[in-house]
Amino acid sequence: MTYIKISKTVLLSAIASAALIATPAFAASNKEVQKCRTAFTESGDLDMSQYRLRYEREEGKRTKTIHFTAIPHDRTEALDVTCTLKRTKVISLNAGNGEVKLMAANSKS
Repeated sequence: MTYIKISKTVLLSAIASAALIATPAFAASNKEVQKCRTAFTESGDLDMSQYRLRYEREEGKRTKTIHFTAIPHDRTEALDVTCTLKRTKVISLNAGNGEVKLMAANSKS
């Protein structure tokens, strides 16, 4: 009986540890994603109501660059987009494999 209880405890601990390891440590918050989406829309160059954003990765801590794939609702070609935030302000936007630069000077926080 004791062996079975210990085994269950060890198994549950292992599962919990694996779940923590699989979770990205610095995943972008919903607020940050929304700020990027709003900044793209306000820039006027990319209508975000036509796209769904899929989080890819992020770089940096204080100045954070978040990489997304913008997937159009009409299933045409997806765009690689990046949004750079310094603390809470969007300082730059980039869409389409680095070819199109979009600048949003200090999006509203």
